[in-house]
Amino acid sequence: MVSLTRGGHLGTVLLEEGLITDETLARAIELTDERGHPLGRVLVDEGFIQESDLVRALAGHIGIEFVDLSEITIDPAAAALVPDGLARRYAALPIGFEDEKLIIAMADPGNVLAVDDIRAVSGREVITKVATRTDVENALGRLAGLDDSVTDLAELAADGVETEDFGAVEAAAEEAPVIKLVNTLITRAAADRASDIHI
Repeated sequence: MVSLTRGGHLGTVLLEEGLITDETLARAIELTDERGHPLGRVLVDEGFIQESDLVRALAGHIGIEFVDLSEITIDPAAAALVPDGLARRYAALPIGFEDEKLIIAMADPGNVLAVDDIRAVSGREVITKVATRTDVENALGRLAGLDDSVTDLAELAADGVETEDFGAVEAAAEEAPVIKLVNTLITRAAADRASDIHI
């Protein structure tokens, strides 16, 4: 018989929230013992709970706001204040501003060193919110991909068609880099469910 008390605080929180059953917790504890992995990781890896539900429940329990990065529009001006390497190292993504303070979605908002580094680099006070590590990493990947696409297309636009033959210009417009740039921005914004686009 597996003791459910070995699920500790996490198990208790998830049971209270109704996100898992006693049977699920007991099985997860067995797997934790077999694999030597943390309980939360086992619950997510086995599909007993969604990572977002796990993080949301824990965030609510400790009084930190949870943010679902798939449901918000990330402010590019905020994201630009923290270098990509630093953001990836800490799984921390600047997502916007509140009263001149920088709002950061973090996988581990309790990481004081990360918060201090971000405050120093950005030159702003920081408000932390919690997001899943997967969401933060995916959002950083999307932002990096968009930056690369915009840079590549902007370089192509700079080398665009130079001619006084307006017929050639019209024909080239269909394949013009600036058209591709705008299409890429709109496509990416639609995929990220953005409400507007700032350039």
